[in-house]
Amino acid sequence: MLRVRKEQIDILAEAAVEAYEDDMLAHVEKFFPNHVRVAGEPVIRAVIRFGRKRAAAYGFVTDRNVCLYLTTMFMLGSRFDEDVMYPWAWEILTDPADPDPYSRAERTADKALAFLRTVAGREDRTLYRVFLNLEKNYPKIMSELPPGDFAQGMSDRLGGVFAKKREALGEQMVRLLIERGIQDAAAHGISGRRGQVIYIVLMFLMGSPFDRDPLVPWAAEILTDAAPEGEQEKIDRLFDASHAYLGRWLKSVGRSSD
Repeated sequence: MLRVRKEQIDILAEAAVEAYEDDMLAHVEKFFPNHVRVAGEPVIRAVIRFGRKRAAAYGFVTDRNVCLYLTTMFMLGSRFDEDVMYPWAWEILTDPADPDPYSRAERTADKALAFLRTVAGREDRTLYRVFLNLEKNYPKIMSELPPGDFAQGMSDRLGGVFAKKREALGEQMVRLLIERGIQDAAAHGISGRRGQVIYIVLMFLMGSPFDRDPLVPWAAEILTDAAPEGEQEKIDRLFDASHAYLGRWLKSVGRSSD
């Protein structure tokens, strides 16, 4: 009788995981080349591992369903299922009327794709213009305080940054995002208006849980840094890191648009 030791099983399981990770990396490189160029392979692999665990929590264990979940992550953000901008994602993923994982995974990915097509335009051309405007006006967008009522001013600011996305979300959702942004920023020791502006704009662009998204590990590194520093220093670091990140995206999307 063939005996298989636990160590052998573990090795085989690890090999299977690595093979799947390689397959998913190839998928991401094909359909989301900008993410790979901007974040780098080690980060993308970490996101794939993170996403596979998240997918399992919703009963997505087949390669197809996990792939759909990961694809949605790269469209909306790694923690799209808890993003205040996409409440429909959680509703679909946990829909008691649809116990079929195949159906829920597909519905989630389809809705995410429809949203992305609405806001990003064909071949990411709208997205490229958004990045160009951001790069040109980054200090103004991120540092100048909106006049008058802060919530209304921030809503207008976000509309100026990415009009199609603000329109697709709707005013009520944008106001909820701003309110959550003030709360989440405070949890990271950011209570001044300039810091709130930066934090809310980043939430709007990268997803409301960007502070815990493995796709942008630099954000968590800055926001959760235990080293003693003042609020201003943390804000300045977040500004500089996000500006550099934007530059990498602009370069990558521009390359894709050539």
